[in-house]
Amino acid sequence: MVVPPELAGAGRLRPGHAAGVDVLVVREGASGLYQGQWETLRDSGGQRVASHSFSYSEAHVRRVVSAAARIAVRRRRGLAVIYKESGAPSISELWRDCGLEIAAEHGVACSFLDIDYAAYRLVQHPREFDVVVAPNLFGDILSDLGGLLLGSRALTHGGNFSADGAAFYQTNHGAAYDLAGLDRANPVGQILSAAMMLRESFGLGDVAESIDVAIRSVWRAGWRTADLAEDGCRMAGTQRMTELVVQALEAGESGT
Repeated sequence: MVVPPELAGAGRLRPGHAAGVDVLVVREGASGLYQGQWETLRDSGGQRVASHSFSYSEAHVRRVVSAAARIAVRRRRGLAVIYKESGAPSISELWRDCGLEIAAEHGVACSFLDIDYAAYRLVQHPREFDVVVAPNLFGDILSDLGGLLLGSRALTHGGNFSADGAAFYQTNHGAAYDLAGLDRANPVGQILSAAMMLRESFGLGDVAESIDVAIRSVWRAGWRTADLAEDGCRMAGTQRMTELVVQALEAGESGT
């Protein structure tokens, strides 16, 4: 999540608080709570009893943390490992041990934060963070919280990567069925997802950068969707915002 200067006044925090923020969240996505086994039974009194079990293998945690460490090497060499030491001690110990070892191997600074404190620090001091690596549930929480720094969840986006390099890209927010057909949804997160795909999977960094530049030029011209509205802005719905970005992209390609 990179907070663009064009949206400095559109955030939900005090002006300037998130200026210069550049945080990348690596969220594990193939094990843990969301991929566990669950069931609901009835006890002898007829009351429902729900259970849910999940696990992490060392090999899987090492793969995820190693990916995050490699990214940190290319950035500001900071790695924050998120867990909940008192609530999930065995899993937290595994993530901590892997984090310590892999951070040392890659020469990056490594910190460890419980999820509740990490959420607090991400809002209070967002510039402290560089690369964050977390189990699925905790990464879900922090990546959504990042929308607060950006000004809207509709700007969040990311990629899902397999061990063999396959990937798909999406926004980090839900489908927002309540906005279907209303011309109110912010399309920028979807557009940024496509730009990320071009950059990461197709090696088209220049094209992705052109899309980023086009979006920022539309913001600089004062255009905002409803979720980012601020005093004096020019309002655009889903279709109009998309058209504006396309026009800016075409103008950039033609050099006008």
